[in-house]
Amino acid sequence: MLHIAQGKTSPDDWADYESSRGGIYVDVDTSSGGFTATPHYMVSLEGKSHHWCANGANAIYDATPTGFRVYLRWTDDNGHFGELNPLKKETAKRYKWHLKWTGIQLCNSKGNKK
Repeated sequence: MLHIAQGKTSPDDWADYESSRGGIYVDVDTSSGGFTATPHYMVSLEGKSHHWCANGANAIYDATPTGFRVYLRWTDDNGHFGELNPLKKETAKRYKWHLKWTGIQLCNSKGNKK
């Protein structure tokens, strides 16, 4: 048996990641899922435009039963990671980028979460 929960972030949830190459991140709150152990998470990046240019949407960091973090950055036309045009949270907000997530936790035969 499986315990499955889903949710999504808001375009307002993104924050700028201060690094030499720029980028953004979002801390995804999955506490509404009621997981008792770290589930298997799957994410997809959705929005109105340009999200196909973003790198990192499927790389989940620091997963716990109550959440995880995702970092994004993109490659400009010259193939450099954000050196000329770093990705900023304003871009994610303008294009309505958000993450949809699904968490799956195994349960025993009685339906109790493992």
